[in-house]
Amino acid sequence: MKQFHLGLILAIALAAPARACAADSATPANYTGSTVDDKGHPALGPAAIIEGKVIVAGSGQALSGVKLRWIATNGSHDAVLSGPDGSFRISGLSAGQGAITAEFPGEPVADWVAEDLPLALAPGETKKGLIVRGLKGGIALVRVLSGWDEQRLLVHVPVTFSNELSLSRLVALTGTDGIARIRLLPDIWDFCASDGGGTDNAGQDHVTVLTGQTNQVEVRMGPAMKLSGTIYKPDGTPAPGAVISLEGSAVKSEEATTDSNGRYELRWWYKAQAGLGTTQDDRFYARTRDGNFSVIRYIEEGPTNQDLTLQPSMSLSVTVADAVGHPITNAEVSMIILTNGFIPIPPYPCTTDSRGHAEFSGVPRADRYDAYVFAQGRGWAGDVMQMPARQTNRLVFPTFVLPLANLKLGGKIVGTDGQPVEGAEVQIY
Repeated sequence: MKQFHLGLILAIALAAPARACAADSATPANYTGSTVDDKGHPALGPAAIIEGKVIVAGSGQALSGVKLRWIATNGSHDAVLSGPDGSFRISGLSAGQGAITAEFPGEPVADWVAEDLPLALAPGETKKGLIVRGLKGGIALVRVLSGWDEQRLLVHVPVTFSNELSLSRLVALTGTDGIARIRLLPDIWDFCASDGGGTDNAGQDHVTVLTGQTNQVEVRMGPAMKLSGTIYKPDGTPAPGAVISLEGSAVKSEEATTDSNGRYELRWWYKAQAGLGTTQDDRFYARTRDGNFSVIRYIEEGPTNQDLTLQPSMSLSVTVADAVGHPITNAEVSMIILTNGFIPIPPYPCTTDSRGHAEFSGVPRADRYDAYVFAQGRGWAGDVMQMPARQTNRLVFPTFVLPLANLKLGGKIVGTDGQPVEGAEVQIY
């Protein structure tokens, strides 16, 4: 069996539950950020604290219920809420550069918006008297239309806004009218509307936001491309009722079914983050509904016709046991197939039954199959099987043995002053 080794990382952080800062009576974390002392022990530096107030610019009116976050190069902090008097306090922060960001309440758009407040924190420093000013800014309305159906508005589509000055990206969902509404600072904002929860084809553009004005923009998803052809059985006759789709990290499609002559027509499009181009794991996947025959081919740029011939599908068998041979139930099993690229096989992952067994059926023929298993309290293992030269429709992996994870790791956590630190959380990855 091929062995796989995990690197061991010791990560140290203090638990920081969400809290409303104005009414917070919990003791703040005293240390944060891992370092190493002169003896090579993990050492925690004193934590920094931020205190301030959220007000309306100009009038000085206190604003309560505002979510304040610390976003830094070494990580972000859970949000705290400003209290009735607008005050807030964020504790347990690592030293370094970062900024305070504010998220204001209000429907259908936030009542206010604020500039990010950049800061540099030293170990153990408490910064007081910080002021976050709420501004009216302007409102952006982005109407998102389907590229497939010119009359259809896209509902619950995330629209992401970003610019050069903002550390965080802002997201608004389109409503039942297909419009995403958001209040923004005056500036030129880039936005991306992603159909299908941020994974499908997207329209990208710019919107200029002016103070006190409502700025309306319309974006249409790129029109779907079409692919057609014929799916054949292994004997060369048409395969009616076969299911076809394009899948991968750069493309997505509707699912199509061949007609009585084995013909199909498929609409597909590029995903938002991928740009206009395919990647190594983008593939054309055809199979019969019973899973007995299937085929995978990688997508080539340009052709609009693709004929495919189905092949007998494979079944892959995996068994997981403990060190004495007893079956391990509910172990997670995932499979990756390799044919000039890696393709996860759905369902991903599946779990072992009472016999410690998991079966993958209807799997396309490939050059190589990689199986990975994981069980709580026992860790994980992996193995690889090549497609044998002899004709076969079934591969059985050697039994995966997962011994009990009963090893222990101990140590001591100290601060930069060499004193023990109580309450530190230690995690192993």
